[in-house]
Amino acid sequence: MKPATFEDLNNKIKVLSNSEFIVSTSKEPTKDSEIRKIESKYNIKIPPSYREILEKMGYLMVEIKEEIWPRPQAYDIGTVRDFQYGFTVFGIAEELSPQSDLELVIEEFKDLNLGIPFFKLYGGHIAFIKEDRIILYTRNESKILEGNIYDFLQDEFEFLERDLENIKKKNLSLDQVISQLYEAKEKKEKIELIVILGKIIKKEGKSAIDKVLPVLKHFIKDEEITFFVVSLISDLGEDAETLLAEMQEMYYIGDTDDKMHIVTYLGKIRDDSDATIDILMHA
Repeated sequence: MKPATFEDLNNKIKVLSNSEFIVSTSKEPTKDSEIRKIESKYNIKIPPSYREILEKMGYLMVEIKEEIWPRPQAYDIGTVRDFQYGFTVFGIAEELSPQSDLELVIEEFKDLNLGIPFFKLYGGHIAFIKEDRIILYTRNESKILEGNIYDFLQDEFEFLERDLENIKKKNLSLDQVISQLYEAKEKKEKIELIVILGKIIKKEGKSAIDKVLPVLKHFIKDEEITFFVVSLISDLGEDAETLLAEMQEMYYIGDTDDKMHIVTYLGKIRDDSDATIDILMHA
């Protein structure tokens, strides 16, 4: 594959600037004298690719808009992923915040000897560049990546866009999730939507369950996602009594050409949750 270039990065930024992202760069590019000052102070040589970003952008910050990805508040309980709504490419500019200031970040990580820090995913990894090699550092571990700085940034854009799609799915209504599940072609997308169904059920209760049971009945025979459907049915416990009774009837009366398929999954549901044993025996 052809290595990515600054032009690819710039084109990506233009697209994202008109979407659900906030993209910020410096009001003025970094001067050569400013770069040489940093190099002299820390006895480093900034590779040409990173220098190109500094000279043309100053710095780069990309974030998913707050109305789409609400920012965690102080003392909120959540996962690391809750904080990973954006990233920054460190720069040299007067208006920079401390977390985007290249000189401050060099000071912070100079003892690691991994090269020059240039990238930070909020709440996540940091990337260094050393002789145009990209080194990823996370949880006290480092590894060398393939590709150049622009390849790396293209990948980070893709990860952020994927996270955006997942966030948008979480905000879907029950009817929207069901509709997308019937239209989904890929296994991964189906699984994501089944998981979202479970979260909506926990939030909305009985009204959601009545709509979801026919959906689960339909997808119980989709072998790609059977495990996830079975897990959700088990979580419903006695609320799944109607569905379980219908499934038993399909097996014993013979309303399906795939009797063993149905009875196998009845067994899986039984084994997956003690709460469903009595339901299966009395349905």
